[in-house]
Amino acid sequence: MKRITALALAAVVAFSLSGCTVFNTFISAGDEALLSTDLDALSDDLNAVPGIDAVDYDLVIQGDLSYTVSVMAFATDLSEDAAQQAFALVTSTFAGGRFPDQISLAFGIAPGIESSSAAIRVSSWLEFPVDVIPEEIEYLYNVQDAAGTPLTMILEGPGDLDVNYQRYISSHDLPPSIDWLAMRRVADTDAELTAFGFGSISMNGGIIPSEIEDVAAEVAAINGVALSWNAEYDLFDIAFTPAVDFAGNYTELIVWPDVVRLLKNASGGSNGFSLFGVTAVHYGATVNGNDCGASPKPTENDLELERILEAEGVIVEPGYC
Repeated sequence: MKRITALALAAVVAFSLSGCTVFNTFISAGDEALLSTDLDALSDDLNAVPGIDAVDYDLVIQGDLSYTVSVMAFATDLSEDAAQQAFALVTSTFAGGRFPDQISLAFGIAPGIESSSAAIRVSSWLEFPVDVIPEEIEYLYNVQDAAGTPLTMILEGPGDLDVNYQRYISSHDLPPSIDWLAMRRVADTDAELTAFGFGSISMNGGIIPSEIEDVAAEVAAINGVALSWNAEYDLFDIAFTPAVDFAGNYTELIVWPDVVRLLKNASGGSNGFSLFGVTAVHYGATVNGNDCGASPKPTENDLELERILEAEGVIVEPGYC
């Protein structure tokens, strides 16, 4: 009797030491089964949305036995109404069951092959204010109509930033038919951190003003040149990163005359030109539009770039500011 009691006591002790892990493992396995069932149902619902061709999802267990959940729908020709319907289905699903207890939830709509659909992704669902998704989708489709090309929109939560949420809209190239005025006329949402990228044209905080539309078009036409505009300061920078090794003499590159013409246009008026830089591996040179309000300390490369440009009639100051 004593031996049996000792064995029973040992079993109790063993369970008390490992029972938590065993219990959590069972809970995790149950979560996976419930999540899979709900995701299968969501996939069926999404596949019924007009324009969606396929749906895939991933469940990946983490160290704390919770899951990262990622759902992706693929669409060939998805209307705004259909996009709204798809996100409403996901919002409803992710709000219930075991989903709120997981470490990460994400949903996106990706374009299929030869698709004319917008791409939309919310990758930080648990911290994202999902009630704004409908107005963000409406904004995307209105901007897309003005741009004349399918766009991609990524919505993120605030992360470590002191903002309500983040939005990034992009296109692989700058569309030749883009209507900047129509894009500016689209009533924006309450997103506190926004950015746009159209090929080599990047914009922070809004759409570029009319004064630099021509400059943006020139930038897009020159290989290796990029423009970055900041709405808060109403300033833009231009960077030249040659696609080939210029062996220390970028002025011999075939595109250099185009770059000089661009800079004459960009720096010719009070239109917000701030910086121009030539960058490559182990090389950098920067000049500014003489609106620093400070005294930069130019390098020899900066001084050389200033001399080269001023010889071409482009008046700048050497150095980064």
